[in-house]
Amino acid sequence: MSEDGKMLDCLGLTITGEEVQRWDELWLEDLSGARRPSDWGPDFFKPCRREGPVLEQFREENLPGIPVEEMADLRVLEIGCGLGRLARLQLGSAPSRYVGIDTSRLAVALARGRLHGYPGYEFCHSVDDRDHLQSLRGEFDLALAVSVFIHLPPVRAAAVLRYMAEVVAPGGWVSADVPVDADCQTTVREQWKPGETWSVVANQGDLLWETMHEAGLVDVQTHHTLARRAYVVGRKP
Repeated sequence: MSEDGKMLDCLGLTITGEEVQRWDELWLEDLSGARRPSDWGPDFFKPCRREGPVLEQFREENLPGIPVEEMADLRVLEIGCGLGRLARLQLGSAPSRYVGIDTSRLAVALARGRLHGYPGYEFCHSVDDRDHLQSLRGEFDLALAVSVFIHLPPVRAAAVLRYMAEVVAPGGWVSADVPVDADCQTTVREQWKPGETWSVVANQGDLLWETMHEAGLVDVQTHHTLARRAYVVGRKP
């Protein structure tokens, strides 16, 4: 960390210690208030649900456009893994390897605890584990981000997508979403604070589409799901 409190994350972007701390504070607020995750409770550290139907439901709702035959033995990297909900409850037994990344040290620690003992699962902090994360190139079949991009300003969102494109192997997929519910739309902010919704949803969708093309991805498509989300999916040639 430099004298002014600035650090580099795994995307090569500058982030301050205050921003990192703010993500921890947001998780603490959520876990102690009305917005706490539905799986936060006595069963939080219980063994994973890994049966097939859980995976199939997740694939239909969150990975539209990715053929079902390509879902077995996946090597998955998730941006914004949070408490590991996706890895624990929704991916089932699909991943042969899973790496989750988050900027909250609290979230990473809790995710590590709840998936402790499951081989092939790894949770990393975007700053503390920067060197390791920057070495991951072409090692994954799927890089995905769920409920992440609405919170990111354009420069950081574009850097995240470029990183996702770099970590997948040829033939691998990149999937990212934005909400399409009108209630989620806000005006563009001139200054960004962690946890704030950033921009009009349509603009984020356009950014995902354009950046995927700029990153060299092909077969880029937008899929709308029943969960009122739009997923932009692209494949690395």
